[in-house]
Amino acid sequence: MVVNRGLLLRQVAAVAEVVDVAIDLADEVWLRGGWAMDFYLGEITRDHLDVDWFVWADAMPGLVGELLRRGWTDRSAAAVPAGGTRRDDARARGTR
Repeated sequence: MVVNRGLLLRQVAAVAEVVDVAIDLADEVWLRGGWAMDFYLGEITRDHLDVDWFVWADAMPGLVGELLRRGWTDRSAAAVPAGGTRRDDARARGTR
């Protein structure tokens, strides 16, 4: 059940923008977590605190740089509040 429609609309717009940037840069991104499940199911099942992504490590600088250029904020170096944003493990292409 979606309670926070404003958050929902901001997150869907953010997903669209990240995908657009990845396409422009010829990079790949994949949704993870709750939003990935909702897209798979074809319906929004609940409010989400964040949007989780997978991005190849070598693609991250270009993607982050373009998002910063578009006005996004890099919070990866700051302490991350509950439900915030962080960069998890970086992985090189072709590794497991």
